[in-house]
Amino acid sequence: MNLKKKILATILVGGFIFGGGNSLVTYAADGLTAFKEAYLAEVINNRAFGVNADFFGPSYRAELNSRAFILRDATTQMTGQINWEFTNPADNQIISENIPFYVAQDGEIMTMFVRRNGSWSKFNLPAIPVGVANAIKTTDINILQQNMSAIKSVEVLKDDADQRIMNISLDGKKLAELLHTYNDANIEKLSQTEKVEQKSFIDHLADALQNTDLICAWTVNKHNWQTISANIDFTKLVQAYGKDYLNDAANGEIILSQGDRAFYEVLGYYSELHFVATYNGLTGEDQPSQPEGASSAKNNANVFADLVQKIASTKR
Repeated sequence: MNLKKKILATILVGGFIFGGGNSLVTYAADGLTAFKEAYLAEVINNRAFGVNADFFGPSYRAELNSRAFILRDATTQMTGQINWEFTNPADNQIISENIPFYVAQDGEIMTMFVRRNGSWSKFNLPAIPVGVANAIKTTDINILQQNMSAIKSVEVLKDDADQRIMNISLDGKKLAELLHTYNDANIEKLSQTEKVEQKSFIDHLADALQNTDLICAWTVNKHNWQTISANIDFTKLVQAYGKDYLNDAANGEIILSQGDRAFYEVLGYYSELHFVATYNGLTGEDQPSQPEGASSAKNNANVFADLVQKIASTKR
């Protein structure tokens, strides 16, 4: 699986996990109960979120700014742009580019459309984001309770008549188990080559999760149990993911090209990833449509290959 597809999938997985408190922080004994009340509340309307991800290292920065829609039919759409900036280590010249994109889910397929150099390209994302999205949005109480098993602890920072603000500790080992569960439910739809590639991706991501608990700062509106904002720092996960590839290469389990090794070194030791989702309200018919010209997009899984090469050559 292409490196850029792995990174995009990792961001989207994080983005689907959840659809300033008091100066005196209190520890609620019923914190998990408080979280369950918000998480299990049924939401039947279309919802729109502002989704921002900031992925950066010593010589590069990719800011993803988008609007995501979670629809009544349990599908997802996202539209926005990636603001890319790279400082060339050879001459310190700054290269920047604004990259429009659109993500659409059609059944069990999630496709990303990208406009670069005046034309649109498209490629299918790994099946795992769809599996995660469907699992999170399901109304099946058994699956909801299964998802709840990944909650290690909940710290309630503020709980008044209007809002509940919580720090949610996600158990990395449980998330790794759920990742395999979601993958197993969707992998049969892939070709044999895609199955092999995705297994490698999932195995390394699960390894990274094993020793990486995540903290989600989650704010909900108590009048309708809608998410106001969710904020997750994925830096430890991204770095553990890069190091897992390097460790396997050091142990002779895989062979990395010079470029791949450089990329995973930057990922494992110098990169950061931050994610924020902000609730924008209920929607009617204003969910995004496919951008003009995207219908003629050509399949191109290597549309970001040059950016990956630049990351691998970053100054450290």
